[in-house]
Order: sequence, then structure tokens, then C-alpha cells
Amino acid sequence: MEGREFVSRAGKGDDLLVEALGKGRTQVQAAAFAGVSERTVRRRLEDPDFAARVRDARAEFTRAAAAQLGGLYEKAIGVLNDSLEDGDGKVRLRAAQVVLKTGPEFRAHGELEERLLALEEHWIFP
Repeated sequence: MEGREFVSRAGKGDDLLVEALGKGRTQVQAAAFAGVSERTVRRRLEDPDFAARVRDARAEFTRAAAAQLGGLYEKAIGVLNDSLEDGDGKVRLRAAQVVLKTGPEFRAHGELEERLLALEEHWIFP
């Protein structure tokens, strides 16, 4: 679309489209949710301002989902702990496999997040 200048024309369905697309709905699903055509969805996504709103909505949805999952960690760890004490050897073995697999992944994720925050503090927010 070289040479074409986009003019943001926020339609009545834009907020609904942003909500649906931000939550990971397909373009077809978002169109139905907002009561617009699929062509309208494709056209709106060509608008850089609208596309930025969708990216922001997706990021916010991801942050909220991560926070909800984080709230379940303690409970999930308790279930794993109980499973390690189960009388069924297969249950204990599976619980041990989960702990051994996810422990290092969880630790690595935490370390990566700490490093990223340190970089942001140093380079973005000096």
C-alpha cells in the first residue's frame, strides 16, 4: 500500500474489534463480535493507529492472564507436593517429572525477567 496515507477513522465497532482481537479472536470472530464485515477488520488493521491499539490490548490481556496464573502457582505447587506423597507410584513419578521439568524453566524465566528489568532501568529509565 505504498503511497497510501492512512487516516484513522474510528468506527462504532472499533472498540469491540480491539477488544476481540486483543483477546486473541480471529478476524472472522472479531468481525462477528463487532457486527462488521471481515473486510472492515482487514481494512482497520491496515491503519497503524488501530493496529497499535490492538497490540496494546493484546499486551494488556497477556499481562492480566499472567497475573491470574501467578496467583495459582502456590495452589498448583501444593497439589504437586501432595502428589509426591500419593500411594500410587505412577502419580508420584509424574509429579516428580513435572517438578524436575518446570522448576528450571520457572527459575530461568525469573532470571530473564530480572535481567530485562535491569536493562530497562539502565537504558530506558536512567
